[in-house]
Amino acid sequence: MNLEEELLTAADRPLRGVFNRKEQEDKEKLENLVRICYTVRAEAWGDDPTRALRLVVRDGVNKLPEEYIEGMNNFTWRDLGLILYALRDDLSINPKTGQSYTYNDLIQLAKDEGEFRGSKRTWGRTTQSLRKSLAHVLEEMESEALLKINKQAIESDQETSKGADSGLSGNEDEPTGQQSSQSEDGPASYSNYGLFNFVFHGPIAVKTISTTLALVLVAGGAIWAWSANRPEGEARAENAGSSDNGLQATLIGASNEISLSVAFREDQEEIAQSLVNDFSPGEPILSPQAVEAGGYPTDLLAGVDLKRTGDSEVIIHDIRPVKIESDAPVRGTLLRTGGGNPQQVETMHFLMDEPEPVARLGLSEVLSDPGIENRYFDYQTIRVGDGQRVSLAFQAYWSSFEFQVEVEYEVDGQYETELVRDRDGDVYEFRLSAHVCPPEEENPWGFEPLNSDDPPHYENVWTQGIQSRTIREIDPATFCEDGM
Repeated sequence: MNLEEELLTAADRPLRGVFNRKEQEDKEKLENLVRICYTVRAEAWGDDPTRALRLVVRDGVNKLPEEYIEGMNNFTWRDLGLILYALRDDLSINPKTGQSYTYNDLIQLAKDEGEFRGSKRTWGRTTQSLRKSLAHVLEEMESEALLKINKQAIESDQETSKGADSGLSGNEDEPTGQQSSQSEDGPASYSNYGLFNFVFHGPIAVKTISTTLALVLVAGGAIWAWSANRPEGEARAENAGSSDNGLQATLIGASNEISLSVAFREDQEEIAQSLVNDFSPGEPILSPQAVEAGGYPTDLLAGVDLKRTGDSEVIIHDIRPVKIESDAPVRGTLLRTGGGNPQQVETMHFLMDEPEPVARLGLSEVLSDPGIENRYFDYQTIRVGDGQRVSLAFQAYWSSFEFQVEVEYEVDGQYETELVRDRDGDVYEFRLSAHVCPPEEENPWGFEPLNSDDPPHYENVWTQGIQSRTIREIDPATFCEDGM
């Protein structure tokens, strides 16, 4: 995970629950926050890692700009950060429930106090902006701390060098068996910070690169780098075993066996029309070809093969959509091939309309109770031996989505991530769209549908008979009224 994702994970606990019952697991999972807390609040970290985390995040939130958030009433980024990370003194016990605040409680509180009346997508962008700004501030705090550490190390080394020079009495030869602490670039300073060793040679320039979250120390011609995150889909260079002892996640099929309808955008009309024109009576249903051609299934069932690349056991801790882009439901051409007959396999379900889509045991309860605790990986563990196949069911009721799917796993005590790829090794771009027809279900998050001001109908609708294996065009204006 990168730093922004770790900040979301920490907020979801919330902060008071991090490094408590699962201390070692949290330290391995939240490696960027661990590094920053250790660097910025070393003394507090040694006494109480949870307290150190809260202090660091509080310091970071207090450095956020005192600017009002667009779409909220007299509510600043600091106000939002203090609530979502439960840093205010009054946010330990929720008076409504008599229990500790959950992240959903904190979200609702922030919306209430800030009088937020925007859409789900607007809220998602707002919280994402908060995490991005906070991550940048924390990186700057880390840089400042490292500069201070380096300055102290250089000053200490200079004092040591003066003492050593005065004791040489003109003898420039090193004593036998001792290694010089000098180099052509200047005196070397050695500092041990527990998680890693810094070896500084000469004056050091510290630079943080926010886009890659890499910390680079340029030291008089020598460079030391600690990579806090990796580009998506690439192996971590610093983890020597990741390429030989990791995980492959390969898509084996992306169809829509649940409803067997695929929508195409207006600019994809030629693609949809070519599928219709090339269809011959008696051919199999069009759905697989339509999905492969770039259509948006109205329900998506994806099979993924998980295979370890080494001898060590791989434990799957999470499967989640990432890099999510949402828009109004696709309303161009709909190819409808009738009711489906989904495979009866154990499936994890994703409701993409959720503010933070997660793998769930089922979706019916979520619409009636958005705060329900039915996360799949809270109850299930996937251990990958020689191979494991999982089934992922994605549904949407109010929007269309493009996204990737990321698998978080543990191997040899290390946490890694891998994106689901196609058989050619390319990252698979998933697509999904709700029907333009208004759903019967009530929206539990209260955001306005993105196309609420438009007549809810497709431009074209083609339906394929299951028994006759023929295809015919129907009136799109009455499609929603006649029933899907």
